[in-house]
Amino acid sequence: MRIVLWCVAAIGCGGGGSGLDPELAVPDLDTGDQVTLCESFVSQICESGDPLFDSFCADECNTTSCQTAAGDGHIDDECVTVTVGEVDDCADAADMATCLQGGGCMFDAVEAACE
Repeated sequence: MRIVLWCVAAIGCGGGGSGLDPELAVPDLDTGDQVTLCESFVSQICESGDPLFDSFCADECNTTSCQTAAGDGHIDDECVTVTVGEVDDCADAADMATCLQGGGCMFDAVEAACE
C-alpha cells in the first residue's frame, strides 16, 4: 500500500518514477534520496513483468537491500557518472537497451550490497 500511495504522490508512477530531480547526479544525492531512488527502481523493474529481470527480482536480497546499497557506498561506486533521470528512464522502460545507457548501474549497486 505504501508503494501505491508513493506512486500517486510521484505523479502516477510513470516518467520520473522516483520523484527526484532527473538532472542530479546519483552520487550527489544524500543517503535517504539514494534509498528512495533505489526502491523506486527495484519496484518498477520487478513490477514490469519482463522475464529478463526474473532472476534479479526473485532474489530477496536484491529486493530488500537498497538501504545497504546506499549506506555502504555501493550506489556511489556503481553510479559515478549517472543521473537520476537515467535511473528513472531505465526503470520506466524496463528494457536492457535503455538500462545500458547508465541507469542499469542500480542493478550492480544492489547486487554488490548482497555479496
